[in-house]
Amino acid sequence: MSSRNPSYFVGKPIESMQYMLRVLSQGDRRLLPVTPDGIFGQNTMAAVIAFQRAFGLPATGVVNQATWERLAEEYRREAVLQYQAEPLLILLNPRQVIQPGEVNQHVYLIQSVLQALSRTYGGLPQVGFTGIMDAPTVAAVRRFQGLSGLRTTGAVDKQTWQNLARQYTMAAGTGGVRR
Repeated sequence: MSSRNPSYFVGKPIESMQYMLRVLSQGDRRLLPVTPDGIFGQNTMAAVIAFQRAFGLPATGVVNQATWERLAEEYRREAVLQYQAEPLLILLNPRQVIQPGEVNQHVYLIQSVLQALSRTYGGLPQVGFTGIMDAPTVAAVRRFQGLSGLRTTGAVDKQTWQNLARQYTMAAGTGGVRR
């Protein structure tokens, strides 16, 4: 399923409503799919009536304020289930490097990724969750850097973080347990 930039729908209330109905219909068999074409025709009216019936609203086919608000509320709930999770973007300042011995909130994430990678691939030293670039974390980062063809500094710069994130995504996938 594709998602559209919300700004696409500015000034297009019918197409926006149709899009929300379509997304909801993919997760709820009581609803009718509708093509977001911007035309409030018979198919759109039938989809609105089905939505209103499913959610206990007067089944008029008219999108009044109550119908619109409920549609938007249900869409927000369903979109969380259907779309990708928001990416977790780590913001390092330009040229920022998390050095051995440093205390930094990002270190918890680094340690978590290293833990996951050590369970999937092996060969990485085990680390704890301290939020400190302590000796075990630095050793694991150095080992990871060596395996990734990076300079083995034990510090985490943007290049090391990018490689950690990429390897985590490949190793963890959906997060399910691999046997």
